[in-house]
Amino acid sequence: GSLETKEFILDEVARGLGLSRNYFCLLAALMGNYLLTETHLRDFYATLIPGYEKQTTSQEEVIRAVVKFIVSRCDVNNLLTIGAHVFGSVSDPRVAKFKESVQYFLNGTKDGFLRYKPFSSGRRDAGPRHAAQHHQQHQSYSRNDNQEPQ
Repeated sequence: GSLETKEFILDEVARGLGLSRNYFCLLAALMGNYLLTETHLRDFYATLIPGYEKQTTSQEEVIRAVVKFIVSRCDVNNLLTIGAHVFGSVSDPRVAKFKESVQYFLNGTKDGFLRYKPFSSGRRDAGPRHAAQHHQQHQSYSRNDNQEPQ
């Protein structure tokens, strides 16, 4: 077997999609993953693409439709509103999965990673202080459930 890797220049991807890089985590979440599956998103895709069928609709067509949705209707700072647009109601359980999915991808970004990265001071007690800081940050995010972390 072999392993093939690909490198993407994100500025070119953003330009090609007509989408700001700030929206990549949102796009990734709306394309489906283990937290928010394509099955969860099937009805959403059907609202974007008349006659949507997973087997016959190309992935490129789905990506373009989701990008168009994001560009025309989304405020990246209000995930609850986006979730309500996607799933029809803020109370739909998929909205929580959507928010978790966006956060998952956000944590994988440079800014998201640095927000949670432990401080290496060389001291043995640096870990617990970081854990308390992480817990405090997490609580502040929970209080602002309708907004994405800044």
